[in-house]
Amino acid sequence: MNRTRWSACLLGAFLVATGHAEEWRREAALAEASSPTAAAEIQRLLSSVPWSPQQVVADDVERIMGADLPAPARERILYEFAFALRDLPPQSHVLPVLDALTEYQAAVLVPSEFTRHPVPLYNVAAAAAGTLHAWAAETQRDLTLAALDRGNFEHFDRLAGAPLSAPEIQGLRQAISAISPAELEITWPAWQTVLEQRPEAASLAEPLSRAFGDARALETAARFGTSVPLVARADDMLPADQAVAFWKQLASSDLPGAGPSMVRLAEYGELNAAKTHRVVHALADPQTGADMALALARGGAVDVLAAVALDADQPELARKRAALGLKLEGSDGSRTALKQLQADPSAAGFADEVAKWVD
Repeated sequence: MNRTRWSACLLGAFLVATGHAEEWRREAALAEASSPTAAAEIQRLLSSVPWSPQQVVADDVERIMGADLPAPARERILYEFAFALRDLPPQSHVLPVLDALTEYQAAVLVPSEFTRHPVPLYNVAAAAAGTLHAWAAETQRDLTLAALDRGNFEHFDRLAGAPLSAPEIQGLRQAISAISPAELEITWPAWQTVLEQRPEAASLAEPLSRAFGDARALETAARFGTSVPLVARADDMLPADQAVAFWKQLASSDLPGAGPSMVRLAEYGELNAAKTHRVVHALADPQTGADMALALARGGAVDVLAAVALDADQPELARKRAALGLKLEGSDGSRTALKQLQADPSAAGFADEVAKWVD
């Protein structure tokens, strides 16, 4: 029987066994769950997994489902079993059981500290999903390392040819961390292909950049991937001078990372009035505008902020945010610029706010 059919059969048994969810007092549920029987069953299940065939593992879990146990004890056993499996190497014969447990409906609910709705005391489904994720990542890591050992670059062509899941990407990150910088240098064209073809794999640029000590992976991800969050953290991966050079290059482009690059350049004091048109674009951007104003203020870019705020030809939103940046910067130069703005008829639309800042 294939994995999907096994999972469906087991799921049917699990759903019949769970019955209706019931809300418990947390202390009472924990007391019922802490029986010696539960602890013994957990150890028995885990110890049998490596050598038991698929049917035996499934039968053991079904036996727990039908055992004369308090519901909290039963769910503790299933939860700790599913959670602890991630410490073992991936076990293909257990996958149908975990697949079924990802659909497990908790029977024991307790009050939540964070919401008004009760939550599972033991989230069996989440534990099973977490183990499946960890095993998928480990499998991808091992496949990638084995392919590199054999010089099998067709593996990367396959990776680049189809969407990658989150566990697969995690496994690739783990593989990168296990490879020496010298080996990565040799295999860079293969990693570059994945970054170029799979936008969802942009996060691979982080461990690659740390390993290489240069911006090539970030530059590739910025051109082809969804790497905007990574762009802003370039100085976490690279020396400051290389990060600034990377941001300057990206800020001069029309790529999605241009706005965050401008923000980071502002924080480093690397913007000047010659870049006003780029600054205006960033200030008027709904996603980056507020961050840009704060970054310019922190970077002491009074001349840039004043140039935008006092330019009647610029969008009002960009001018207002530039004025806010002047207020946040707070120096004598900023106050002088705000007074000029207060007297400027073209700023009538936000004059009241500016007046408060000046006073």
